[in-house]
Amino acid sequence: MQVQSSTQLPSSINIWQRQKELAEMPPANAATSAASPSANVTISQAARGLAATETSPNPWLTYRAMALREAEADPAYAKKTAEQFAYDDSFEKHGPLVDITHDPIRYSATGEVVTEESLAAFKAEAAKVTAGRIALFQAEKAKGTADAQILDKLFSFVDGQSNNYLRLLNWARPSLQNASA
Repeated sequence: MQVQSSTQLPSSINIWQRQKELAEMPPANAATSAASPSANVTISQAARGLAATETSPNPWLTYRAMALREAEADPAYAKKTAEQFAYDDSFEKHGPLVDITHDPIRYSATGEVVTEESLAAFKAEAAKVTAGRIALFQAEKAKGTADAQILDKLFSFVDGQSNNYLRLLNWARPSLQNASA
């Protein structure tokens, strides 16, 4: 079962565009701030979150952080996103993103040539991962776990998959990112 939605999730590009717009806006009290060196500045939680994602070099990690923050703030978003992510079977049906601009066809994330064997192996692992996500989602819902926590657990479940599978998806694990930063 694949959940369809007419609502588009915010993208990293939209976030970065909004950050740029906000950065170009002059402060509302610029004259007052300059005159008062002891003025306190308060940064909202949303602004702190946007600033934190700006330093992430991987777009997936940026999206992941944004999705988890949004899920915490909006239960409807959390419910929809967790369910869609749990039941998404597109990788087992279609495989990962490929580059068809040249022959031979290559996996977009790695540049490796797509073979029947590598695609079959990926799809087989993707089917197991989908089944695991669905089982995790259903078990957590039965326990009454909050949807935002379920989404985090689903992301963590995928983090635990094989390196080859994650490479083909261009999936970055946060722990590896933090260790190299």
